[in-house]
Amino acid sequence: MLKNKIIFAGISTLIFVLIIYIVHRHVFYHPVAITIEIRSDSVEHSQLYYDTGGGFNSAEVINQRYSTKSTFRKITYTIPTWNVHYFRIDPGRRSTKFEVKRITMNTGSQSIEWNPKAILSGFTLVDLVRIDSANHSLLILKPINGKDSQIICKSSLIDQFNIVDHFTKRLCYLATTLLYLLVMAMIFFIKKNIKAQINLKYHDIINYCSLIFKNADKTYVHTIIILFLCKLILVSVQQMTVYGNYVHDDALFIRQAYSIAAGNWLGDYDSFTLIKGFIYPLFISLSSFFGIPLFLAQHLLYGFACLVLVRSFSAIMNGTSRKVLLFSILLFNPMASSDFTLRILRESLYTSLTMIVIAAFVGMCMSRKHSSNSILRWSLLASVSLFAFWNTREEGLLIFPLIVGLTAFSILTISPEMMPETLNQRTLRRISASWKPSIIFLLPFIILLFGNFVVASINYYKYGRFVTNEMKSEAYTSAFSALSDIKQNTRHANVPVPEDVRIKAYKASPSFAELEFFLEGSENGFLNYGNGDKKEISGAGFMWAFREAAARAGYHCSLPQSQEFYEQVAREINLAFKKGTLEKSEAFTVFEFTLDQRLIAPIKELLRKELVFIATFHGYSSQASDSKGDDKSFARFQNITNEAVYFPKDNAFKSYRFIMIKYKIMNLVAKIYGILNPLILAISLLSFMFLTIVLAFQTKGAETVDTWLFLFGFLYLVITRMLLIAYISASQWYAINGIYLSLVYPFLLSFEILSIFAAVDYLKRKRQLA
Repeated sequence: MLKNKIIFAGISTLIFVLIIYIVHRHVFYHPVAITIEIRSDSVEHSQLYYDTGGGFNSAEVINQRYSTKSTFRKITYTIPTWNVHYFRIDPGRRSTKFEVKRITMNTGSQSIEWNPKAILSGFTLVDLVRIDSANHSLLILKPINGKDSQIICKSSLIDQFNIVDHFTKRLCYLATTLLYLLVMAMIFFIKKNIKAQINLKYHDIINYCSLIFKNADKTYVHTIIILFLCKLILVSVQQMTVYGNYVHDDALFIRQAYSIAAGNWLGDYDSFTLIKGFIYPLFISLSSFFGIPLFLAQHLLYGFACLVLVRSFSAIMNGTSRKVLLFSILLFNPMASSDFTLRILRESLYTSLTMIVIAAFVGMCMSRKHSSNSILRWSLLASVSLFAFWNTREEGLLIFPLIVGLTAFSILTISPEMMPETLNQRTLRRISASWKPSIIFLLPFIILLFGNFVVASINYYKYGRFVTNEMKSEAYTSAFSALSDIKQNTRHANVPVPEDVRIKAYKASPSFAELEFFLEGSENGFLNYGNGDKKEISGAGFMWAFREAAARAGYHCSLPQSQEFYEQVAREINLAFKKGTLEKSEAFTVFEFTLDQRLIAPIKELLRKELVFIATFHGYSSQASDSKGDDKSFARFQNITNEAVYFPKDNAFKSYRFIMIKYKIMNLVAKIYGILNPLILAISLLSFMFLTIVLAFQTKGAETVDTWLFLFGFLYLVITRMLLIAYISASQWYAINGIYLSLVYPFLLSFEILSIFAAVDYLKRKRQLA
């Protein structure tokens, strides 16, 4: 007994030392944000240099372009490292004068502000001459002979601020130490055998899980846990791909996650702040707060989504083996661990949330004639997941026909006597007495409206306008639609606003004309994307070019300013339509999508390619792609995700046989899926057609109706997603890849398995009756 305790204590001590070592090497820091409020008389290229100990150099610089004209512009530089000693701002070299209101620096909850007087005492001015002014709230500076003007901070930032969050690190030390002491106490003060205690606690957990899974048998729970652990062991070999300069995706989510972690919502406003939902940055921030590696958190959520989806079909899936089969097929779906899931992208989270939302609405529908308590639990899950789903990506409206249809079907077919008889809790009795039972089915939509109201209120308080997402705001969509509605001289199916339309718009809209310098200039990186023409901008490229041009023109200094600008553009172009100075196109534009009959033929061909791509699991790769960026961006990504960056040059680990076995197993699983799935898909489609014919001539059998409805819903999700991706590929950019089609696979696999099971069960019932 003593020997076992000593061995166990030794192993625990080694684990403790290892954890302390990992925490010690981990840097917890608050991002440093430096903002200058400035006005110039020309378009400028400003730079912020930061010194990490080796002086100012070209490798440690942040570039910004701006144009202020009559308004002041807030330019924010976020420094991607923690060991910052000094910084300097180079405001530009084109202008004849610069007017500076203030310079501020924020890191965590700490901040400092330099007004004009403080700037003169706290900064060194190089190649800049101060011009006296009666307005003491402004510092007016004149460059000397077009040289590189510099505003250099005299004091070290490390001396002034606690950039490194030592408190968080101390908390990690404390938590690890307490856990270690607890384990030691169990070893030396519990007289019973440690192994027996662990087994006892394990069985308690299994019994509790059995209750959660509606009294599922222990075999099912054990199998689920083993399968999930196997999945986690396989994916543990994968590493993160960092794209440090992808400001619309990966880098944006990391930036916003740091802001949320610092209690600064989504950070200071610019043209990127509200272009995407806040849920994924929040998820990154929460994972970091709890010390869970980001990809582990995503796999945990996906495993939960698979489990919930299987659980929602328990009433129409007979037998533990079928549930285990469906769970394992969903869990080991190759596209849930493909290379794109190793980037900081919201698609992995979005797929899991979509599965949970659909499962919750299916669960409510399946419980409508059994238990109101069960309906309420599913309704609460649907409420939380629907709100998170809606605020993750922008095309959430596509699933609404399905969930609204399921809700209407549930309300219309619910038993009127069911809820008052089965309510067991006092609170639920009161709800039932005062409200119609259908209110529980409508709760997710109520919570969604209320949640979005709260988010819009936060944005109003923080940024000045009542919007949840700027890309879906009426101001921006109306401006984009107005530009897309201008008749083109030569129609390009994949160029929504070609050069001839932009020229017309410049003449009709003075506001839009202010963007001509940026949209038509050589610095517009979105040009040369449309049909090989160097003057065209294809698809969604114009959406980003439009916003970038507005930002460079100084119209994204604040949210009210940007909204007013887009509203003004829309008003001026629509007024030109009314006056007849602009001719309106016959094509119809909704949001950023233009309906054009010439897209029908290419969409048909793309749908065929999509079907082959999806059915064969084409494009799967278990290996991370090469990372792009510098050491600072790699450190910034690693710090908040708790994941290791993949470096091709450091691939010595590939020589380890066990690691390579994991990669080979994942590739083998993907290959098996790709070989078997086309045949299974064909059988499942035949099974669904058979069930449809049976249902058309069947007068009884609610179970068949429910099953067919859910299968139709899954098929609807698959087809609508495929149509969307085919449209995008035909009109904007080629989007037939695992990233955009990842949502299809779980529902396609569920459709295949459930339709075959349903057809087999029907034939069995017919045979028994015969």
